[in-house]
Amino acid sequence: MTDQTATQGSPRRQEIFRIAAEIFYRKGYDATSTKDIADAAGILKGSLYAHIASKEDILFAVVEEVHTLFERNVADVEAAAGEPLSRLRRFVRGHMQVALSALKQHQIYSHDWRSLNAERRAVIQRKRDEYQAYLAGLLRTAQRTGEVRADIDARLMSISLLSMLNSVHVWYREGGGASADEVIDVHCTIVLDGVLTHTN
Repeated sequence: MTDQTATQGSPRRQEIFRIAAEIFYRKGYDATSTKDIADAAGILKGSLYAHIASKEDILFAVVEEVHTLFERNVADVEAAAGEPLSRLRRFVRGHMQVALSALKQHQIYSHDWRSLNAERRAVIQRKRDEYQAYLAGLLRTAQRTGEVRADIDARLMSISLLSMLNSVHVWYREGGGASADEVIDVHCTIVLDGVLTHTN
């Protein structure tokens, strides 16, 4: 994923972004040095700056790209017709599909975004807040139709649901015994069963 959109440029630059994201995934952003990236890319540290302005630029690009995928999930939900519960299910499935299809980048998005500078961190925080607020809105709509429990605050519910959905990168590994589709199905069942009224 990191060789597209925000990381567009020369093939060499795209490759450096891909390599850096892989190291961020394995070591964490803060533990990764520009020398680590240069060594993995097979170039001198000084030559790295011909392709990137800073290590943080790569982190910001990765985080923004993941969030762009989440924004597309919102657009897909908005474009789909259906009852509130159907739209809520679509949101949950779409979120999980993003998290699993870009597992390494999603880990970086979840763990390392706070290492961005204050200005960039504020940009990402605003986007995260808007995304969470959208989910809260879906839940409120489903509460009004009686499909989702009304005894739980929709905002707190949305925060809890996203926390659970975003934890998948902690334990899921490809080839680990469960397919991505199985994981998505299980999460949809567990997550939604906890918020639905007994009649649904």
